[in-house]
Amino acid sequence: DATTCELRAHRAYQPSVIEHTQRVVGGRLQRFSEAVSGLEGTFGGAPRLALCQDTVYLGGRDGIVTAYAACGLNILVRARLSDASQTLGLRVVHFAPASQRLYCGVLSTLHVLSTPALKGVAKLRGGPRTPVFGSVCAAAESSDGRLVFSADVGGPSVHIWATGSWQHLSRLELPADGGIVTHFATTNADRLLCAATDSGRFLAFSLARSTPRCVEEGGG
Repeated sequence: DATTCELRAHRAYQPSVIEHTQRVVGGRLQRFSEAVSGLEGTFGGAPRLALCQDTVYLGGRDGIVTAYAACGLNILVRARLSDASQTLGLRVVHFAPASQRLYCGVLSTLHVLSTPALKGVAKLRGGPRTPVFGSVCAAAESSDGRLVFSADVGGPSVHIWATGSWQHLSRLELPADGGIVTHFATTNADRLLCAATDSGRFLAFSLARSTPRCVEEGGG
């Protein structure tokens, strides 16, 4: 509860992905099966939890995003975003109020989902003409819903995409010693894109021109 800070509801995670492993114990081969749960990433990284008015979205280490009813935490719908049989956890979950879209980062792909059904809209990832080199570490949408910003660990760098065509518009390379971006923020008029890194650096990019440029950089 936002006013009293009292716990109103809690629910254990219901795993649906089982990880099978084997090891030799005392000269004998033993097989183990363990349900995958928990969150991917480390403390201080991008959020794996997103909230809208009546729904909570959680990205799990099992590669599944789950939509819960905010009142009672009942499961509404789930979607698995990993394309392989191995466990691929979600490192980024971002809900965009303007478009009601959900953005989820799995390895080097940023999945765009419609809400509340969690149907796939687009996959933003690297290619021959799209220089995305590492796992997605942050994501955000502009206040008018026209642009999407993502960051990856390869470089590190920031990418700008157009939501009308889902085309890659530009790549902003960051200083190698400045850390990777973990949080984005935009001004109301979308004239500035602000970014914070895991090493305590702050950067502000002007979006007034077709080619964004860094106008402020500092550390805390």
